[in-house]
Amino acid sequence: MSYRSSKRSRANLNKRSSILLIGLLILILSPYTFAFGLRSFKSISSHGQINYHSHLKVKGVEWYRSPNVYSSTAAALSLQELKIRIPDCNYIEISLWTEMSGDICSPKTSLESDSRVAVERAKALGYKVYARIRAQSVSAATLFHPDNLQLWFQTYTETVVYWATLAEEWGVDALAVSCEVTKLEPYNAEWENLVGQVRSVFSGEIGYNTNLWNTDEELQEKLSRTWFQSLDHIGVSCYWRMSQHPEPTVEELVNNWHNSFIWYIQGDDIVHDQLEVLSMEHGVPIIIVTGLASVSGASMTPWKYNDWDNPVVSWTEQANWYEATLRVFVDEPWVAGFLFDSAWHTVTNKNPYNLEFNIQDKPAEQVVADWYSRG
Repeated sequence: MSYRSSKRSRANLNKRSSILLIGLLILILSPYTFAFGLRSFKSISSHGQINYHSHLKVKGVEWYRSPNVYSSTAAALSLQELKIRIPDCNYIEISLWTEMSGDICSPKTSLESDSRVAVERAKALGYKVYARIRAQSVSAATLFHPDNLQLWFQTYTETVVYWATLAEEWGVDALAVSCEVTKLEPYNAEWENLVGQVRSVFSGEIGYNTNLWNTDEELQEKLSRTWFQSLDHIGVSCYWRMSQHPEPTVEELVNNWHNSFIWYIQGDDIVHDQLEVLSMEHGVPIIIVTGLASVSGASMTPWKYNDWDNPVVSWTEQANWYEATLRVFVDEPWVAGFLFDSAWHTVTNKNPYNLEFNIQDKPAEQVVADWYSRG
């Protein structure tokens, strides 16, 4: 064989070897590439080890039980209206409530029948259902701590298991075991026990809705919650101040998600990056839980639902908030989706000039519809 032929043969062999190597790499990496495309998740361990394989990809709104109960005709019509107006919304969120007498918890069974109807109506229209269990009123949850911790966890665990059992029977797809009980989050063993018991009766995704943090120290506390690693996702109430003045533009709000100017965030990290750190540390994705009143200046105090001084309606500021939030987070691989608080009420033809969080018949509705339609 001539030197030229030998050289050509070696070149062909090297070429075939390269092709085989590339093919092997594609086979190895394709599941991950495919999964990244789905942006769905499941934790396998902490410290950034996320395996993108789960059933949860949330394009959701809270179906807020106001002004009508879920079993009402008006509520049924409002859900049908949502199906038309935001056709790519795939998750409906409802709340399951807990009553407390001292440190003893029990399910608020007076709402059980209506909650069941809510699930039935949502499932009939093809929605998945996310149920969030609330342990206390929204205003008091972050400050609550029982006198008898053992009794509270015992009875609260029983209450959550009660709701989880019903959720399984009703066909609920995802369940948050509590919401914003900040002073109770440090008890890792108690929460791990609770999550384990819920898994024994509920086959869907399990999460928890934690509140925002104000300092690096508070973020470090969130990072130390080892029980977060037993979850399938972490919902975060993203109500950080995003503007220093009324009527910020979309570009300003987008920049501020990537900026540490926020007056009560102390430290060098920025909100967007801190959320990613939380996800990576615990190995589970984040669900962005947020909303905004249609009030001029609301992005300066986004946590305010009412109690405004001389409020002025602003559809533009609300729409800009939704546009910026979706633009910043929608393609992040560590974000499992969105649940927009109080976004859809149990009524049709709602006056769009109201000051509430709802987006019905307001420009923010179309913003959400457009983003949810993009896959």
